[in-house]
Amino acid sequence: MASTGTIIYGADYNTVQTKVNQVLGDGYPYGPKYVVYTPTQYSLLPPQYNWAEDQNTLQTTITYNPYGTVFFAGIGTTTTYYDSVSKNTYYRGAFETTQSGATTVNQYAVGLITYYPDFGYNQITSSTSVASSATITHAHWQNLANDTNKVWIHQTGNTYTGYAQLVGKITYANLATIDSYMTTAIANRTTVAASQLVQTLIGSSTNSGSWGGPNGSSNSGTQSTTNISFSSTNATTYFFNQGGNVSFQGIFPTASGSAQDQNWLTFMNSFTYVLNAPQYDILFTATSSTLLLQLSDPLATSAYSKNKVEVWGLPALNTTTVSINVRYIDYHTATGSPTLGPDSVSGGIGFAIYQNVAAGAFGGIVPSSITTTTWTVAST
Repeated sequence: MASTGTIIYGADYNTVQTKVNQVLGDGYPYGPKYVVYTPTQYSLLPPQYNWAEDQNTLQTTITYNPYGTVFFAGIGTTTTYYDSVSKNTYYRGAFETTQSGATTVNQYAVGLITYYPDFGYNQITSSTSVASSATITHAHWQNLANDTNKVWIHQTGNTYTGYAQLVGKITYANLATIDSYMTTAIANRTTVAASQLVQTLIGSSTNSGSWGGPNGSSNSGTQSTTNISFSSTNATTYFFNQGGNVSFQGIFPTASGSAQDQNWLTFMNSFTYVLNAPQYDILFTATSSTLLLQLSDPLATSAYSKNKVEVWGLPALNTTTVSINVRYIDYHTATGSPTLGPDSVSGGIGFAIYQNVAAGAFGGIVPSSITTTTWTVAST
């Protein structure tokens, strides 16, 4: 970007406007954050294309000639490879090499790819790109400043220093100020100020029956799964990009007077889990149940100190639903002199669910539904 002069041209302006769109808009021109493979047809032969694979640290080149032969590095292995050979087509194949180097194609599938936006809050921007040679007007600059300020308020809760209605000529110093703020905003794109989130209690879910006992016994644990759904795959990602989250807070209103109930009441007061952008990233790329949080009982010196809370992310039901499994595990055994009983937990334990959505600088996307399954009691 130029650094002198009072006339700003579109080429420099567009550099900054692109950053605005990457954060405030739809994220373009950043590529997909995730690629979802959806098979649509199957074949024993690969398509006639040349393409290269990059499997993280393993780089493999696969070449198709007109006769369908596959060449790639690796001997004596069976590997599944993925690649896109055009904007909207996705290929998946299982290839096997022998010790002699011969290659066979076990099965090949042709499907579609779904792009999940890497960046972006999915808001309509006031600023748009202009012709590279065009002279930037006061209106162009003000739209860019307004968009930048909207991003800055969302991330920090404050108007950026220097934001005001511009008086006089537009200089490169004015543009450089916005450029600096947007560079920082890209780095902090999933950050949101507390004042820019509105929290809503969605509901609560409790286990009405008693449970608990020695770990491994038939009723030592109780658990329930919550499904958080969105209207589309893009809505899911934009929700988390905006700093939106869903939080779980332990509850146990029952007060029977027993030491064990009191222990779990205290434990529930300290249990909080927040499903936010980093947690969502873990879940989306996971291929099996993933332990997201494990808490040990805060009463470490008591007879109940081995009790645990675990939060698991379950394999996705589909590309628009996230599943969270909350487990309460009771280890206490009513033994000793005197007996440390009773050895069960009264009904009423569970969690409250809160929805935290962007509000203030702009209104955020909300989940389309949040549902909790029936609590079960079993050996944990």
